[in-house]
Formats: sequence, C-alpha cells, structure tokens
Amino acid sequence: MKVKLYATVDPGLEHVVLEELAEIAPLERAVVAPGRLYFTAPLELLPKIITWSRTVNKLYLVLSEEEASNLEDIYRAVKNTPIEQYLEPNQSFAVRASRLGEHSFTSIDIARVAGQAVIDRFLSLGLPRPPVNLDNPDVEIACELRYSHLIVSLNLTRESLHKRGYRIYNHVAALKTTIAAAMLRLARFRPEHVLLDPMCGGGTIVTEAGLIRKNIPPVLYGRYLELRLRKITSLRSLWEAIAEEVDRAKERVLGKISSEKKSICMDISPKHLEGAILNARSAGVDDTVRFVVGDAKRIDQYVGDVPDVVVTNPPYGHRMHRHRLDELYYHFLTSLSKLGRGIVAVFITSAVDVAERVLENTDVELLKRIYVLHGTLPSYIYVVRT
Repeated sequence: MKVKLYATVDPGLEHVVLEELAEIAPLERAVVAPGRLYFTAPLELLPKIITWSRTVNKLYLVLSEEEASNLEDIYRAVKNTPIEQYLEPNQSFAVRASRLGEHSFTSIDIARVAGQAVIDRFLSLGLPRPPVNLDNPDVEIACELRYSHLIVSLNLTRESLHKRGYRIYNHVAALKTTIAAAMLRLARFRPEHVLLDPMCGGGTIVTEAGLIRKNIPPVLYGRYLELRLRKITSLRSLWEAIAEEVDRAKERVLGKISSEKKSICMDISPKHLEGAILNARSAGVDDTVRFVVGDAKRIDQYVGDVPDVVVTNPPYGHRMHRHRLDELYYHFLTSLSKLGRGIVAVFITSAVDVAERVLENTDVELLKRIYVLHGTLPSYIYVVRT
C-alpha cells in the first residue's frame, strides 16, 4: 500500500533532503515547496524513513486533500476524513492549523472548525466523543491550508526529529542537527573520510558524522517513540519495527570502533571543546573523534592529517566586529589551503558580506551558495574547494 506523505525541512535545503529520502526509500511524485517535501512511498517503508532520515524535521501522513475557500469547506473536508482509523475511542486529539496566502479567517479559526468537525464525525458514527488536549494530545492532526488547497494529515513524529537528545552541553550558537547533517551531505562526506571541524563549538557536526560512521539512526536519541503512534492500533506494527531498528543500533553504540579516529574536532576554547566531548560521549561516538584545542586561523599548525572534507559553523559576528570576522574567515581559508589543494569545505554564516568579501580575495573556488534559514536567521551555506 502506498501513502502520501510530506516532510517539513529547513528552508533552502529541500533538494538535499529529497536526495537523502530517495536513498532511503523509493519515492514517487515528489514535489518540492518552500520548507516542504510532498511524496508518495510504500506504507511499510515508513519505519525506515523515520528511523534513518537525518535531515527531516517532521513527517506527516496525508489523510485527505480538498479545495477549500472558506471555513464551511474546511469543516466539510475534515468531517469527511476517516480520522477514526487513527484516533481510538477515548484518546485525546488536537488540531494544529497553518495557512499560506490571504484569507478572511485565521489559523485559530481553522483549528476550531476542524476540531469540531472531528468531534461531529465521531458522534455521527455513534462513537464516543474524543477529548481535546491541546497541550499533550495522543494524536495530533494537522490542517494546512496553502492558498485554497487544504491538506489534512497525521503528525507521525510530533516533536521535530532534529531534537536528537544527545546534547548535554548547549553551545550559545549551536548548529541545528538537521542542518549539520545536510552540510555533511553537501560535502559528500563518507564514513571513510577524514573530517575536520576547526570551529567545532559543542561538536554537533562531528557528532552527526560519528552517527554516520557507526551507522546509528538519529532517532535513537529522540523522545517521540515514547509519546506517539504506538498508541494507534492501525500503525502500531510500523512503530514496533522502528523500535527493533533502534534496539539493534544500541548495540553499536555500546561497542567501540577499531578503526583510527577520523574526525578532528578543533576549537580555540577549551570550555567549548570539553562540551563537545560531553556531547559526543553522550551520543556514543566519542571514539570516532580526536579533540584538539587550536586556532582556526592556523589550521596547518595543529592538524597533521590532510582532511578529505571540512565542515564548520564559524562565528557570525553577533559578538565580534566585522573586521575581526574578516580576519578569521580569511585566515581560516588560507590556512586550510596550506594543508592541500582539492579539499572541499562547507560552512554556514549569516555574515554574508564578510564571506563574499573574503572569497573574492582568496584563491578558494566557490562551488555552491545556498540560502537557508537557521531558525529565524537568514544565512548562507557555502561549498568551496581549496
């Protein structure tokens, strides 16, 4: 059985996520929209998608799609949707509504009308009235109105999958895990590669790389398995399959890899480096990383190995003057060039003026520039080659 799904993703990285999902499972009729991916996939592959995707934030199962121009249309569409297949008697629910475009009503109005439609459907079928719980529902129903197109869906993941759960030390400018994973993909990182993060902060990038090296699914550290769809009988077997995948992954975390450490996590701050160690250890991948206190402006003086790829999240300038950022970015790239030619480096920054100016004044080749939103902060990911 094939089902229609959509994933929420970090805006700007839609095609990176699509590439990852296509590697995990065969997709059909994939459509890219800002911050969204719509596609069809076999229902039995849902556990694989949720278990192994490192770049998806949330995943939704589409229950119905209708054209809707007013609240009456929305009520009718939701009431005709077979919610009872997923919401059992006495289980609580909540409707989360969103909209895109100009309308004479609000998202709150959509949620109110859709919630009433769910209740009225149950009563019309002779079923008990389902309780509403807006804070911690058993089942979360999403109603997304994009202009005049209404999508009613089931939230399969509840909390965003970027909340891995391994982070003990919270760096003030921590990189979102899904963006870190996407940057590794942009660098074409592979488990056998030597990876360098010369401004590693709390170690998110090397920790995500460690999960890839040890073939550990990111959901191992998520909370959604304790909260979500195991409560829904019609989908319970799928989530039992996820639990089995996670149990097998736990054995890999307990075991240490025998190969030499491949990631180099470097930071000028001993405090941040200690935090990176704690985070990598919490994820069970500290055995895949070498930690170095060092200055990113003089990489060649601290790193003996020539890295295959460099992925990093440098300071953006909120607490640093622009001329100091110019100096940092310039010496970071020039010292990296001293290590060797042909090294691919990926970095993210909101200090776009600084990055553009520095790139014009170095012999580093710009391969790709991608606009992304890191939270609410407009940024660019740069892919360059020494």
